[in-house]
Amino acid sequence: PATSRESSSRPSRANEQPVEAWRMSTVRTAQSIWRVRLGRVEPRHPARVVRIGRLTAALDDADLLDVRFRDTELVRRIAVRVRDTSWGTLPAEVQSSVAVRDRDELHVRLDVCHRDRNIDFGWRGTIAPDGRQALIYEMEGRAQSNFLYNRIGLCVLHPPALSAGRPYRAWTSDGPVSAGFLPLLIGPQMIVDGRVFSLFPAFSRLEIDVTSALTLVFEFEGDLFEMEDQRNYGDGSLKTYSTPLSLPLPFQARKGQQFHQRVRVEVRENKDLAPRRQLRRTIRSAAELSLTGPIGARMPPVGLCLDFDCHVPDEREVRLLRALAPSYLRADVLLAGGRARGQLAHAARVAAALDTPLELALTFTSKRRASREALERLRSDFERLRCIRFFVFHANELVTSPNWLALVRSVLSTSLNQIPVVGGTNLNFAELNRSRPDLTTLDGVAFSITPQVHDSDEAALVQSLEGQRDTVRTAHSFMGRLPVHIGAITFKPRLNPNAAALNSGAEYVPGEADERQPSLFAAAWTAMSAKYLTEAG
Repeated sequence: PATSRESSSRPSRANEQPVEAWRMSTVRTAQSIWRVRLGRVEPRHPARVVRIGRLTAALDDADLLDVRFRDTELVRRIAVRVRDTSWGTLPAEVQSSVAVRDRDELHVRLDVCHRDRNIDFGWRGTIAPDGRQALIYEMEGRAQSNFLYNRIGLCVLHPPALSAGRPYRAWTSDGPVSAGFLPLLIGPQMIVDGRVFSLFPAFSRLEIDVTSALTLVFEFEGDLFEMEDQRNYGDGSLKTYSTPLSLPLPFQARKGQQFHQRVRVEVRENKDLAPRRQLRRTIRSAAELSLTGPIGARMPPVGLCLDFDCHVPDEREVRLLRALAPSYLRADVLLAGGRARGQLAHAARVAAALDTPLELALTFTSKRRASREALERLRSDFERLRCIRFFVFHANELVTSPNWLALVRSVLSTSLNQIPVVGGTNLNFAELNRSRPDLTTLDGVAFSITPQVHDSDEAALVQSLEGQRDTVRTAHSFMGRLPVHIGAITFKPRLNPNAAALNSGAEYVPGEADERQPSLFAAAWTAMSAKYLTEAG
């Protein structure tokens, strides 16, 4: 879609001078729209840098990104999110966006809607300063139809570098609810009797001592807010969100129902400890890259994951894949419905063409007796394969229970020949972190990584990389010396455990490939993913 920006011709009031006035003639989704040309991608438009009092930020459609004070990132993102009953995020269609300066203060007004076949929700937003070192982001919304939803409201993302491990204090209108330190390693999001628990009780006010000299104060209106550690899901942030997750889902919105939420963000300085320097008048535009000596870490074996549709690579594809020289090929095998034999045969053909061993991810779907019979029927097929590792999952379990690992060992004992049997989860690290497995039954632990569980813009994808490092460090903290296997790492999620019914990975195929997949952006992201995971061990 093309987008035009036109200067406003509206006459200014006596105390108001238009400085940055623009309107968007077409809708713009929360996911960046890209043009792919010969392997290169170009962003549709850059985020707009704005100054709000003594704070600076980038305005990307309706999202306020990279809120800084004295060149220090304090808030990663403030945004309104609409999530459907499967926790899918509806794109934000910005219908108008106007920024005006009034008495040297910048005010932004937004009109936004979120629509799909089931949900129709619109809201008007205001972003404005509130004093020299504070800003307000306010949302007034209205349901345009009757619909079910899991979340509507403000989300605030906190950068781990200035939040993880830092002291915090939280209050409700009835008084203090919690005080302590935010988790340095990734805090699990526990589920007990179907209730999801946040890091600490819901609040309306939050203070974080981001440094010894700076305290960040958040004041919320319109709902109670909670905090979760989004690093569980491959993101690079901790998140404050509206409406406690312990409440029964989904919620019912009625046509005409009003929604109002507001967050005020203030930076408070300890004058005795604050640095004695002037506020920078410009945003640093150049990135700096420095190379040091070896860090003592070695690259782990890196493999490739076969797709679900049993695509047979042609001669050109085989040549390119052999040039990559993957350490192994991972093949997902669904032990149900007679499909497993065909999946194993396909994996064997591709592995032979590339002269590469296999890593087999076995997913059971039945009860123990039927699963044993399915495995026994395939014993001779396994014996013909050059397999270096088994992953074991069950479609109805978020984390592999020990009995499935024991089943694989008992049936394939002659075929295994000391091949490691790995458990864990085929989903996000969140599942492993909340349901930590029995270490005595494992030869290793596995989980997958994708950067697009929540946000899909390039800033979010880049910020997710440091979260990958923290997932491995946290896994090592409770897995001891056991190997940690990451599989698979994909731009888009392969699975949706929050869909109406939990299903196996073989049933979930992304509707379309990410347009950025063949780009240099994806190449750089992949290299940085390898860097963070390798450094973390």
